[in-house]
Amino acid sequence: MPNGVLIDLNLPAEDLLASHGPALKTALLERLDQDPFRRIVRFGNSLFSDSQVNNLGKNALRKIGDYIVEDGEPLTDTKLVGEIYQRNPRQEDYESFRFSLNYRLSRERDFEFVGIEGVCLWSFKGLPTIGTKRIKTSEMAQLTAYLMEGYDESLSLQSAESIQQTGTVDRFLTFFEWQYGILPFDASLMALLPQPMLADQRRSVLRFESPQHFSNYLVEVRYPTGNRGGWLQGLEDFFHEHLVAGALIRLARTEEPNVFTITYEETPDEEDRLLTLDEKKNKLTFMDTVYYCAVDKDQLLAQSRFGKFKNLKALPISDRRKAENMLKHVFEMIGDKLGTRTEPSYRLDFETLYIAYNVLRPSSRPYLMALLKDDEAYFPDLSAGPNLYCYKPEPEPEDLTTDEEQEEEGLSQLWGYDDED
Repeated sequence: MPNGVLIDLNLPAEDLLASHGPALKTALLERLDQDPFRRIVRFGNSLFSDSQVNNLGKNALRKIGDYIVEDGEPLTDTKLVGEIYQRNPRQEDYESFRFSLNYRLSRERDFEFVGIEGVCLWSFKGLPTIGTKRIKTSEMAQLTAYLMEGYDESLSLQSAESIQQTGTVDRFLTFFEWQYGILPFDASLMALLPQPMLADQRRSVLRFESPQHFSNYLVEVRYPTGNRGGWLQGLEDFFHEHLVAGALIRLARTEEPNVFTITYEETPDEEDRLLTLDEKKNKLTFMDTVYYCAVDKDQLLAQSRFGKFKNLKALPISDRRKAENMLKHVFEMIGDKLGTRTEPSYRLDFETLYIAYNVLRPSSRPYLMALLKDDEAYFPDLSAGPNLYCYKPEPEPEDLTTDEEQEEEGLSQLWGYDDED
């Protein structure tokens, strides 16, 4: 092997695969990809002789694209093969034709693979966007970049092993997640959801079912790349119809690899004035709301406790990418005002800071703590109590106009000359 390991190929196949399966697979695929004649081609982990691959002409590709667009959502390879070409699994060449379809579509720019291992799903240009259109892909990738910087706390209550074993993830919704129908693709969701099947795959499309309401939703999973974070989008309608910020939800696997359920604990109806976004005025406000779901009362954005949150500004998403600016904004808008008018300072407890910050953009507690420690303008106020932090901005520059400058300005007006004269 390239790393110097010697493998005795005389061993039984079962022993070889048990001891060196992943290494042999990697070496085989690398050699096949390096073959200049491409005598054996592959799609994912499927290999076929190039001579067995059916050709699909431009008319066939156009027909497939039109069929996907007409259906209005990504379609599986089995549906395309069965409904367009009238082929079924009992036919002898079914698997080779199915492979041919996937292989040929993977080489076309207008088609995009959005499936997972076991479910080959194809999208085509012109399909409607899944999820919110209010946030650009590039913006959301930056908002979730903190997950790639080591500030992911999602496994603090559930280990990855526990999630993989039970097939469930429980989490509380923040205001940002509830408002936009977005969930950061953190370590807990990585343990639950399938990984990309292809090396260069940017996204996949899953289906989330609500057994409590007999409804289902297409959800797009954007995978992290480099230092840019990932996220899920497409649950905005479900969140707004049935939940509030602070609600506890459960995501769970089903027997189908691309289908998941989303549920919550139903409770007797309660009414409160809760934070919401007035989209017409583009401002945060409180509104009487009736809800029927279990919530964490400490994270429920009720006016009686978080009345100052209406002072937060619904800034453009492009402005919210600057984490340091959002931290200052939260302190100045909802913090207790200390100091003087010329030298103000603000104080805020850490948990309120975390909840308020997640109104404007996703974050974790470790990430917020790192922001506080990286700037000398923030410091803990131990004299007032635990977990309290102060922010003291730099003093605003005063008006430096002197009496002489004012006198000179008066003379210039009197005699009709300017500074250049």
